[in-house]
Amino acid sequence: MAQASFRDAMARGRGAASAVVVRPGPFAGRVAGQAWPDIAGDPALQVPALGKVTALLGGDALVIDIDPAAAPGVVEAAVETANRLSGEGATPFARVVTITGLLAGHAGGAGDTPGEAERERMTALVEQVCKARPDLVLLLEGAALGTASVSIALRKLYNTLRNVAGYFNVPLGVMLSGYPAEAAAEFAKLKLDAYVLGADAAGNPPTPDALAALATEAAVGLALPFDRPDVARAWVAGLADCQPLLLLNDDLLAADSSVEDLRALVSDLKQPKA
Repeated sequence: MAQASFRDAMARGRGAASAVVVRPGPFAGRVAGQAWPDIAGDPALQVPALGKVTALLGGDALVIDIDPAAAPGVVEAAVETANRLSGEGATPFARVVTITGLLAGHAGGAGDTPGEAERERMTALVEQVCKARPDLVLLLEGAALGTASVSIALRKLYNTLRNVAGYFNVPLGVMLSGYPAEAAAEFAKLKLDAYVLGADAAGNPPTPDALAALATEAAVGLALPFDRPDVARAWVAGLADCQPLLLLNDDLLAADSSVEDLRALVSDLKQPKA
């Protein structure tokens, strides 16, 4: 059921409900009763921990989060976790791999584009992940992309990654924020499979027009402040006509997050909107 809900939302099926995708991070360690760094570095711990936290909160997809700049062994553990969850029946949930994106992880200055070595590392990582056939690979770019000009050079960067994901028939998307509200539709030029929008440059949620423009050929979603449940609910209520949506938390959950508040929020977000 959870996996089907996610895939229906990705396919933008008529009448499909929104899918809630929780990025647990350190909160998964608390639920599993183990230190998060230990879990992150060991696929044998990470697989059950992600399943447990996703079931507890009622999410539609479990999330494998990858930061290419993580300590040695952590990226490899995340890739192996994706592989272990790739078999038929390995999990009842959809599988989403989030990766700190090429621009967000770029070590250069503002306006500088990632160099060839950075591009090659990201391309190789996306290829590794896509071999596990997740339901979505989502590049976490935040304001690094939101404030960027959608230039030919930028389109070429993402075109390379899109071609790699497309070879394995895996949808590729981005999460971005900090964009000028009037320019959000420009990101459709990247020709990706999913766009998850956080707050714009003024701190406001995306407009229905922005989501509609991006939804012409792609799934769309919201990066919500789960640490402010009332704000998250208000965002979704104000965009009820834009469903189906992919609904994600905009940052990893803190270890001390309230289980009751999170469960209530996820439940509310999954309710059909009038």
